[in-house]
This record gives sequence, structure tokens and C-alpha cells, in this order.
Amino acid sequence: IIVMGFVGLGMAYGLATPIFEKPDEHWHMAYIASLLEARGYPAPPVVIGDLTPAQESSQPPLYYTLAAGVARAAVSDLSDRADWLVHNPGFPYIAEETLNDNKNRLMHALPESPTYGGTPLAVFVARMVALAMGAVAVGAAYGLGREAFPERHLVALTAAATVAFLPQFLFISSSVSNDSTAAATCGLAMWATTRILRRGMTSRRAASAGLALTLAALSKASAVALMPLTLLVLAANLRRPYRDSLGQLTLVAAVPLLIAGPWYLRTWSLFGDPLGASTHLAMPWAYAEPLSLIGTIGQLPGAAVSFWLAFGWGNVLLPDALYSVLNALAFLGLAGAVIAGVRNRDRVTRLSLAYAATWIGLVFVALLMWIRVLSAPLGRLLYPALPALALLLAAGWATLASPRRMWLAALPGVCLLLVSIAALPFVLMPAYARPALFSVEQLAAQPGLATDVRFDDVARLVRVDVPRDVWPRPGQEPIVRLCWEALQSDARPLMVLVQFVGEANRVVATRRTLPGLGAFPTAAWRPGDRFCDAVRVPIPQDAPAPLMVRVEVSIIDPATRTRLPAFAPDGLPLEATFVDRMKIAPAAYAEPPIEAAMNTRFGDQIALVGYAVEASTVRPGEAVSFRLYWHALRRPQADYTVFVHLRDESGETVAQGDGPPQFGEYPASFWEAGEVVTDERVIAVPADTAPGDYALVVGLYELASGDRLLIDDETSQTEVTIGWVTVQ
Repeated sequence: IIVMGFVGLGMAYGLATPIFEKPDEHWHMAYIASLLEARGYPAPPVVIGDLTPAQESSQPPLYYTLAAGVARAAVSDLSDRADWLVHNPGFPYIAEETLNDNKNRLMHALPESPTYGGTPLAVFVARMVALAMGAVAVGAAYGLGREAFPERHLVALTAAATVAFLPQFLFISSSVSNDSTAAATCGLAMWATTRILRRGMTSRRAASAGLALTLAALSKASAVALMPLTLLVLAANLRRPYRDSLGQLTLVAAVPLLIAGPWYLRTWSLFGDPLGASTHLAMPWAYAEPLSLIGTIGQLPGAAVSFWLAFGWGNVLLPDALYSVLNALAFLGLAGAVIAGVRNRDRVTRLSLAYAATWIGLVFVALLMWIRVLSAPLGRLLYPALPALALLLAAGWATLASPRRMWLAALPGVCLLLVSIAALPFVLMPAYARPALFSVEQLAAQPGLATDVRFDDVARLVRVDVPRDVWPRPGQEPIVRLCWEALQSDARPLMVLVQFVGEANRVVATRRTLPGLGAFPTAAWRPGDRFCDAVRVPIPQDAPAPLMVRVEVSIIDPATRTRLPAFAPDGLPLEATFVDRMKIAPAAYAEPPIEAAMNTRFGDQIALVGYAVEASTVRPGEAVSFRLYWHALRRPQADYTVFVHLRDESGETVAQGDGPPQFGEYPASFWEAGEVVTDERVIAVPADTAPGDYALVVGLYELASGDRLLIDDETSQTEVTIGWVTVQ
């Protein structure tokens, strides 16, 4: 039942993930393609590219030979691989890992199905071979548990469930990858060895152990270390007569040396070292200088995350709290395993636990050596020891559970199963899902501001929604929701450009993304497709604030770095496509120094709390410069216009300067309650103005209606005198 559940979930994981969206899958597939197309096993020079095996060139051949052999029955020509390897120009977008935003490394414009043959079919077959090897790993964990704890069937079942329902192992086992093969073959070798420890050495069991070690060595280079460890364990437990036992032990060593040894001699001859590490060290992500011990240890939390669940290219993750729970379960299991090793009186059980723990330690040391020289803290590199680790965890959980509540030992496996099931619809599938398509009526009902901007003959922007209730701050990523109607498909990798433009046309923040947040390229569009995107636009930490910005939306061709021409509904071309406005708010509003304080309330929205006049004496033809300090009592309901009149002693207006606050750069409707806004203003004194004293009168009105705001304490008054100017 556990194996069937693993296979079913694994197939679902494989079908839910687009091809080549699993780590290094295209390089593993290039290795298989070399065998399918009769070019043989990869050899130097190691060329980095999407269509080459790159760092996988020196990998041992077992998985690739199996996958190529099975795939050859269905497909032999993978010349269409390049069609499936078109890069998403918006990847990677460094967003919160649980946000599904350009998680796909590649553009997926073509329909994917094994029935199409060629590369999709070959990838599907190769994934199913890896899944079959994962099922073997599940069985090996069960067998290992049965031999180590023959009286406690629950330990074997829990070990099998731990391997089967570890979300990342499900994901990797449904990938074109040799990791599940390494887990399977190492698990088989440990099972065969533990069987010898439990039942004694025979020629048949020695041959089985030797064959399993051979397969392990041919699956992954790190598995080579299992052979000396196994020989040491068996040698320390030889039974009389020693002559027969030594001969059988020699058989265990001879089989892998004779069969796998030539492969490692080939690797040594071609790549310069027997394990093929040189191919990995030649990659761009190799460190120029190895990390220090502290730096290496600092990479382990990332490795732990990718051990449990890091779908895609390690960028599709769970919330942090779930990793904490999984880590806690692992810690409890390992602590319980130590107790089990100390308390258990069965010699073989104790030896099996020590054997498993030592193998885990060796693989862990290999992982440390790996992340010390390569920027790739991959928890899946521990999977050659996964059956051994599952044995320890299962034994530990069973030890910590009381005899009357032994069912508690199965709870961690059930938790892993639930996480694996839930991760499929709630984590994996949404990461690559295309946006929902709307009818005309549904699109019209979407929130936001209706607009109509046509970009060439490709798309229409029909709706825009920006944050209004809570203004974003520097360092945040506000969401701009854009609703589109496709006019036609376009093979170019066209991208949506969203920019926040401040005063003097300064670009404050910018974001580029494929439509559908990477999942719906224009090549996949059909005329009439209607959908909405929630585009996150990161605002730099040092962005000025408060600041009113205009939201600009365009469609660009990254290949030519040009924008598609934009047109208004009447067909006239648009020079700029500003579709809305938004405010960037500071973390806290500064209190400006006020030279001359006052407190005149205009309605219940705004108060004039101060002013400053630069020069109270001017000549005719000159200008009076002054500033006003407005205090927002609550968010203003409209973009009010400020009027300033210069009046003589008889009340006649000789000059005036009407206009929005801050010359229109910061409209009143963008103010927040409690904010004090400094408003620089200038009023020109006519050249024919007679000498004398003139009053500066200020008020507010709504431009569309001309209605002035009333002063609260004098309901008939709409203006206030803030000072006098002398004209000489």
C-alpha cells in the first residue's frame, strides 16, 4: 500500500511539473539523449549549455542507461529539445518563496503531453524510470527495517513511509535524475548487508550484497564510500569457519571492483579524477575560494529546507513554520534512535543502527565538502543515505512512543503523507498554473480602474488596480493588478513592464515579467483570452517618501529592448502609458519646523497650521515666495486646489496664484491622517501694482465644481489671511 501510494503521488508530481522545471533535469536529459542518439557516454570537453550534460557528464551510468533503454522503445529522436528550452526572461524573480511569481525557469508556450512524442515523451519515460527506482528505495527501507527490528513490524512500515512520503523525495523521484536510483541501490546494499548480519554469510547473500554495492557505485559517485564501510562491518562480524567467511567477504568486494571499477578508471582517465568532481568544479557556481568552516555550516539551513521540500529550482517552498515542525520531528527521531541503540539488547539491531548512523555521517561529510566548494547546498545529496536515515527516525519514534500508544510512532509518517498530498494542489500545481480566464462580464466585474490601452495588435489593457487603502512604503512590494485581453498570439518573449514614475519623470521602481507571472507567455495566447495578473513591484529601500508616483504600464520586447506602440481607444498613438497614480509612504512622517504657527480648519479634512513668507517686501513685477503647512485631519476626499490672492486694502484682488499643492506633484487625496505637508508657492506681483500693503489670502476649493471648503469656526468663511506683503 505504501509503495502504491508513493507511485501514485509520484506520477501526480511528475505530471504537475512542466518538463525541465526540476533541478538539473535538462542536463540529465542531455546525458540520456547522448545514449539514445548513439553518441555514447559523455566525454570531455565539458561544455556548459542547455543541450549538453554539463556537470552531469561524469555521472555514473546506471540510471541513464536504464532510462535510455526504456525510452528507446518509444522515441529515439530528441532533436526538438531546443524547442522546450526557451528561457523565461523574468526568471528568477527573488520574491518570497511561497509566492507563485515567475517560478518557472523556462517559457512553456507549447502544450505538454507524452502523447506528443519527442522530448515530452522521453522526459515522461525517464521520470517514470526514476519513479520506479524510488519505489525500490521504499521497499529497501522496509526490508532494512525488517532485518534490523524483526520483532517490530511498525519500524519497517514507518521507515518505508518516511522514504515514500518525504515530499522532496517524491519530487526528485518523479524527475529525470539519478538521486532516486542512488537511494534505491544504497538501500538495497544496506538491506543485503543487514540480512547477512542477521542470518549469517552465505555465498548467495555475499553475491547479493556485492551486486547491490556494484549498482550503488554505478548510480552515484558518493555511493562508492558505502563499499569500504560495508566490508568493514562484515569483516568485524565474520563467523567461523573463517576460511569460508573470508572467501565470501572477498566475493562481496570483488563484484563491485570488477564491474564498477572499470567505470571509475574511465572517469579518472577522461576527467582527471576517479569521482568526476572536476566537472562540477568547472561550473560557474563553484567558489573561487572554498568557504570557511563557519561559512559552510551557515549553508546547512538551506540544505535542510531542500531536503524536506524545495520544488522547482529550489524556489517553490513551504511556509517557514512547517520546516520547523519537520526539523523538530527529525530531531526527536534521531534522539530516540540514540536511546534505542543504547537500550536495545539485540546485537544485530544495535549494529544495524550503528551501520546506518555511520553511513549517514559519511554522506553528511560528503555534503559538507560539496557545499564548501559549490554554491549548491542541496539536501537531496543526502538521499543515498535516505533509507538508513528513515531507519533511524522510525526506530527513534518507536522508542519514544509508549508501549500502550505505539501508534504515535506512525504519526510522523502520516504527517509527511499529509504534507505530500497537500503540497500537490496548494504548492506545486499553483507554481506553474496559468491564470484563470474570464468572460467579458467577469472581467468587467474585477476591481480597479477601467482603462483601454491597446499595445500594437497583441493585447489590450482593460483594467488596473493599485493599492489605495494602505499606501506601500520603501522596501515593500505593492501589487499592481493588471487585466488583459489578448488580441493574438506572439512568438516573441514579450514582457510586461510596470514602473513607478515620480517627479521630473524619475523612475522610482520598475518590474518586468512575462504575462501570467511567467506562466502565460504571449506565444500561448489565443485571441479573446482575458486574464488578470497581480504584479509585485519592489520599491527600493532608499526610495523618496512621501511621494506621489504615476503608474506606467507597457509591453516590451526584451530581444530588441523596445516598447510595443500603444494606442488610445480612438486609435491615436500614446507617447506614455500612465494608467493610474499611487503614493509611496514613509515609515513615519517627519514634522517640519513651522515658522509662523496657526490652526485654521477647512472642513473636517485639512487644517492650515502654519506659513512662512520668504520676503515681506517686494517691488512691482517681482514674485512673492512663501510656504504653507497643511495638516491632514483625515485622508482628503478630493484633490483640492489651493487659491492664494494678493488683495489691497479695499479687498480688490490684484494678483492670484491657484494650483494644486506642491505644483501637482503631491495631490491632497494622497495625504494621510496626521501628515503635515509643506507646500511651496509663488505669486507674481503685476508690474503696474501700486505701492502699499497687500494681504495674502489662502483657501481651498474643488476644481471640478468650484466649491470652496468652509472654515469650521466661521461657517460662512472660506479663506484666511496669513500675512501682509509690502509693495514698494
